[in-house]
Amino acid sequence: KKMTMTYERRRRHFTIAFLLAAAVVGPLLLLASTNNNNEPSFHRNNNIMETQRISHRQLFSVESSQLTDPKSVTIRSEKKQENEPELDNQKYWQLQLSNPGRVDCQIHTTPIDSKEVSTPLSSSTTAAPMMEYSIGSQKEQYIIHIHGLHHTGTGYLRQTLHDALNKAFSTGENDMNSSPLASIQDSMRPYQHLMEEARKNQNKSKIQQLYKEYRVPENEGHHLQSVYPQFVDRIKELTRSKGGVENAGKLAYLADLCTISSNDHDAASLQLDSADLSHTNNKKIGNILLQQWLLYWDRSATFLLQKTPTLDVLFLERVKVLPTLHVIIVRHPMTSNSWGLPQKMSLLWVNAWAHVFETLGQDDIEWYAVVTYEALINYHDIVVQELLEVVQSGMRRYHSRGRHLRRTASSNGQRLEMKNTGQYSQLHRRLPLRGNSNGLSKSPNSYLTPKKENVSLWKKCLSKTQCHYEVERLTKGVLPYFGFVSVRKNKILPLSSYPGTVTVSKEFGHVLFSSEGVALNKFRQSREDMDSLINYKPPLELISRMKDFQK
Repeated sequence: KKMTMTYERRRRHFTIAFLLAAAVVGPLLLLASTNNNNEPSFHRNNNIMETQRISHRQLFSVESSQLTDPKSVTIRSEKKQENEPELDNQKYWQLQLSNPGRVDCQIHTTPIDSKEVSTPLSSSTTAAPMMEYSIGSQKEQYIIHIHGLHHTGTGYLRQTLHDALNKAFSTGENDMNSSPLASIQDSMRPYQHLMEEARKNQNKSKIQQLYKEYRVPENEGHHLQSVYPQFVDRIKELTRSKGGVENAGKLAYLADLCTISSNDHDAASLQLDSADLSHTNNKKIGNILLQQWLLYWDRSATFLLQKTPTLDVLFLERVKVLPTLHVIIVRHPMTSNSWGLPQKMSLLWVNAWAHVFETLGQDDIEWYAVVTYEALINYHDIVVQELLEVVQSGMRRYHSRGRHLRRTASSNGQRLEMKNTGQYSQLHRRLPLRGNSNGLSKSPNSYLTPKKENVSLWKKCLSKTQCHYEVERLTKGVLPYFGFVSVRKNKILPLSSYPGTVTVSKEFGHVLFSSEGVALNKFRQSREDMDSLINYKPPLELISRMKDFQK
């Protein structure tokens, strides 16, 4: 109590600017920690990788005044290792935030510090062959983007999809000798030759140095490119500009607000929300981004999975050069508290998701699926089966002849070698959850119960009149569209605005919205599940209520 009183007393003496940074930006700097204790995790074999992983907490352990210098926080060392591959680390974007809620973001088709078109990645790679590879190649490839806010299960969803795709599809060849069908980005892939040399020489210090230099948090895609602002760049600019809550809510989808322009033709620029997909600048940016990301995938894979805890859905759709599926995961705002701002959580959450759902409602995204984290945990088997159906349906639309892939015999029916119970299954056990002291996996509800710090923030919000009002309004008017319900003493009750375990009711234990509504509804009819036919798009009433909530 004494420490708390001293801390509170000192806070009163801070300037308004520092209070803003502490109240708005400070929690944001910590929101992207490497893993959420309430999110299912996966066993990793390399302990060195775990201990040497660069966390956001380490990246952000600097004074806020230092964040004004763009070179003050870096993920990669400027010192080049011997035999290190040449990467395109040149910056293609410019960002400036200002009050009230103004965003000025530009993405250029050439690096902003170069007047001439540079050759991305290395001297052996040019834009023309990449365009031919990505568009004209006979190889059947798809990019799957995993979107969501921080601490909402994006990493778990990525691993689940990766394993399910490798299990459910076949190339028709000897699978034992063929390459994996799905590939997750690995930030260490370009440096495997250095790792092998260090292991061969049993040079542990070298191995640790390589992991420290090149391993990025959670192998997230935004860390592995320089085409659009990473999340850390957005926070740095928010700190520098003292952008306030108006801009904090836009951090999740900031890339969607960027303007793409050509340095060769300054007059030829366009805003993403009115862009034509065939526009040359979009394709140029898409190819540069693909070139950067391909270094971290197994290029022989059919499904290339990229995960970033942001909602830049529209941007990645506009610049796509390969068939692209967007899988979007939503979680109850107060159990995850992605921004760490209890008094503004409701408003920020609604701002971000209203933008995404409005984009989906305007048919700007060709191939997508929206799921809730709660459904993925409590109705895992059904959600995975439906996501595979979304994948297959989109593949049929892109390649009606189905040149290479087919569903395996075990996955063509209602089951994917699993019990259709809506709880744990054979497939779910393939993805090891964090075990308890007995080595057993936790029950699903243990991953749906908010952490102690989130409960504390939730209670703090309810202690404030305005915040309490906003949570009540959100609970009654918006969250029921996602099927959220409360769990008290293992009993399902109507959703409460007070802290506790949150899940979804059975009729919402599936994909929530999807572009593949026709295929999914047929799939559900085959399961005789007529009570939960899917919405093709987010309901207009939901979008309207979200917009009204922000007024």
